[in-house]
Amino acid sequence: MSAETAVVSPQAQAYIDQALNAAAGCFRSQGVRQTNMADVARAANMARSTLYKYFKDRDELVVSVIEREALAMAEEILPSLQKYHSIETMMVESILLALDKIESNPTLSTIVKRDTSSNQLLLATDRIFKLCIEMARPGLEQVRAEGGLNEGVTIEQLVDWALRILISFLTIPSEAASTEAKKRSLLNAMLVPALVSKG
Repeated sequence: MSAETAVVSPQAQAYIDQALNAAAGCFRSQGVRQTNMADVARAANMARSTLYKYFKDRDELVVSVIEREALAMAEEILPSLQKYHSIETMMVESILLALDKIESNPTLSTIVKRDTSSNQLLLATDRIFKLCIEMARPGLEQVRAEGGLNEGVTIEQLVDWALRILISFLTIPSEAASTEAKKRSLLNAMLVPALVSKG
């Protein structure tokens, strides 16, 4: 269980928030790989032993920072998707909206774009994957019930693939995806046919 999702006392939550704020600041200013636990403890004005009480290592801090920022991002994105009435448009626009929010978020943008090791961590950790599934499942279950998703595609596969697409758009420059219009065209041509039911 993560430090953020566990039931903790108000004092413990204050330490966790303080550590996450400090970690996010360190990641933005010096990068993830250049940040160690001592840097975060110093920036948070706490003893290293206190930091280790809540986070076992830097990887857990990275995941916890991403998790916090992703939750805030989802709260902005999900309501705006309600206006789309087709699964095709909703899928494409949700990815484009997420790209825009990540690009404009100094913490997420730094973590995802500056340190490729963080992307491997992002894809490997169950916490971020489960968080994304939890946020997407209600809408996708409704689409599935209405026959909008290919039967062979699971929600877990869809979320995993969407995360991979997000990371590739953010980290691998390409003329084919150099503008929002080109990204939208690429998603409509390649992603939608694989996921959306033709019946």
